[in-house]
Amino acid sequence: MHIVKLKVNNSIKDKLLECVRREVSCTYRNDFGDNTIIVGEEFRFRISSNQLYFILFKTTGLELFIDIVCGGGGEGMLNITWGSEKVFVKRVRNVIVEFCEKNNEVVEEVQ
Repeated sequence: MHIVKLKVNNSIKDKLLECVRREVSCTYRNDFGDNTIIVGEEFRFRISSNQLYFILFKTTGLELFIDIVCGGGGEGMLNITWGSEKVFVKRVRNVIVEFCEKNNEVVEEVQ
């Protein structure tokens, strides 16, 4: 499993959600309070298997925390993913960073 956590200004949440949904196929979305979760599954040719991912948008005051998580879909007896989890997380991270740069917003990677 590979995880990246980001922090941005909460004021761009709705536009950012739409941007991410355009770039990533989404099979499930749930809004609960000020938080949103997007879940999906995609087939990866690299590993000949499906991979599950979720993106969680957590609102706290003026900040929006985004958790990008991808896992599963390993190949063979050793369950090797050949870096496909990291590639997916990096792709979504780049979408968010590019969106924030175009909208003059600061994006910060958090632990």
